[in-house]
Amino acid sequence: MNLIIENISQRVSENHLKKLFQPFGAVLSVKINKNRYGESEGTAIIEMEKETDGRIAMNELNGCPLDGKYVKIQKVKQRKPRTPKK
Repeated sequence: MNLIIENISQRVSENHLKKLFQPFGAVLSVKINKNRYGESEGTAIIEMEKETDGRIAMNELNGCPLDGKYVKIQKVKQRKPRTPKK
């Protein structure tokens, strides 16, 4: 399950996020979205191994304070496949 975390501080690292989510289950990957200058855009994507673990983490951590900001966590919505134009 992929989660998007919004409103994260510039000082929060990928390692910090991984440690925050690990108590809820296996974290497969963490990626902080960065601009072209290498600065955090304040969002990150976390991939959890099991959907149930991701849901629990989302429910427990959504709205929690992290480095002076309150984070917002949502499930990443799957895009519908594009149908070719005729």
